[in-house]
Amino acid sequence: MRRAFATTGRRSPLPGIACLLVLLCGGSGWPARATLRRVPEMYPTIQAAINAAVEADTVLLSPGTHRGIGNRDVEFGGKDLVITSSHGAEQTIIDCENAGRGFRVHQYESPAARIEKLTIINGNAFTGEGGGIICDMASPTISECRILNGRARYGGGLGLMVFAGVVDRCVIAGNAATDGGGGMTSMFGCCVTITNCVISGNWTHRGGGGVGFGDDGGGNTLSGCTVTGNVAEDCGGGVYSYHGLTIDRCVVRDNCAPQGADLYAMLDETSFLCSAVDSAGVDVWYASINYDEHCVFTDPMFCAPVPCGQTTAGDWTLSESSPCLPSNSPCGQIIGALDAGCGAAFPPGACCLVGGACVVVSEYACSAQQGLYRGNGTLCQPDPCGPTPTERTSWGRIKAAYR
Repeated sequence: MRRAFATTGRRSPLPGIACLLVLLCGGSGWPARATLRRVPEMYPTIQAAINAAVEADTVLLSPGTHRGIGNRDVEFGGKDLVITSSHGAEQTIIDCENAGRGFRVHQYESPAARIEKLTIINGNAFTGEGGGIICDMASPTISECRILNGRARYGGGLGLMVFAGVVDRCVIAGNAATDGGGGMTSMFGCCVTITNCVISGNWTHRGGGGVGFGDDGGGNTLSGCTVTGNVAEDCGGGVYSYHGLTIDRCVVRDNCAPQGADLYAMLDETSFLCSAVDSAGVDVWYASINYDEHCVFTDPMFCAPVPCGQTTAGDWTLSESSPCLPSNSPCGQIIGALDAGCGAAFPPGACCLVGGACVVVSEYACSAQQGLYRGNGTLCQPDPCGPTPTERTSWGRIKAAYR
C-alpha cells in the first residue's frame, strides 16, 4: 500500500529515493517512417490503433466522444507513440464513464511518448493513483489536455509516480482524491516540472487539494501555472509539498484548507519567484518560505472566479487591470497560465449540451455542463449539434411514412 502524504504534525518516513530518470528519459531510435492511424475511421478504438502501431506512429482521434472498452484504461505497451486529436481537446473527449482511467502508462515510455489535445472526463482509479492518467515508472509528455471530474485515492486527475516527463498547458479541474493530490500528485521521483497549467476546483480529504508533491526527492517546480479554487480538508488547499519546491510565475491564491489554504510545506525551502500569493494562506511544518522582490500579494483579478469546491466552473483569465499581466507585473512577465480575458481575448463559442441543445457560452461554462465545446467564436447557427443520420433514405420514403 502506498502512503505518501503525512498528516500535519507527524512526519512520515522518507525512503531513500534513487531517481531512475536516466532510464525513463532514454529512448530507442525511431524508424524512418511513421504511420498515421485514425480512430474511428481506420480502427474502432484507441487501444486497437495502439496495438497495430509501431514506434513513432501517431494515433489521431476524430472529434466526438470516445467511450467504452478500448477507449479507457488505454496502454502504450512500451511504445513511444503520439496520441492526439485532429480538432483539439474541446472537440475530442475520452469519457471513462467512471469505469477506469483514460490512460495507464507504465512500461518505461520516454517523453517522446505523447498524450496531447484530448479531454479526459469521468476517470476512476478507485483505490489507486491517477483517475484520468497514471504514469508509473514512465515519463510521457502530457500537453494541451483537459483532465476533468476524475477520482482516485491519490491524484484524482493525474498521478505521476517516478516521473521525468512533461506536463504542459493542461487544465486539471473538478477532480477528487481521498488521500492526497485532488487534482494531481507526484510521488517517489524528483525534479518534476509542471508548466502553464490551470489547476482549479479540485478536492482532497488530506493534503494538496490542487497539487500534492508527496514523498519524493524534492527539486520540483511549478512554472506559469494558475492554482486556485481547490480544497483540502486537512492542509495545503492549493499545494502540498513534502520537500523543496520552486513556484515560478504562478498564481496560487483563493484555495481553501484548515492549514495552509494556498500552500502547506513540510520540509526544506519553498521559493516563490514573481508569483501571486496570499502569504496568510501559506503554512509550514519544518520548512522555510522565500518570496523574491517580484511577488504580488494583491488580488490577481480573475474575470469570473468561483468559490472553492469541486467544480470545473470559473473563468481564470485576467482583467485588464490585473497585476499579473506583463504590463503590470513586477517582473514584466505574465503571472499564471492565462492572459487577459473577460470577453476580450477569449470570446464564447457554441456548446453542444447533453441531449443535443446548443448554447453560446464560455469554454469553462460548457465544461461545467459536461458539454462539447466547438471552439471560441463559433455559433449555434448553423446548428453544430444536430443529429447524425444513421440510415440512408429518400424523400419519397419520408413522405410515405406520413400518408
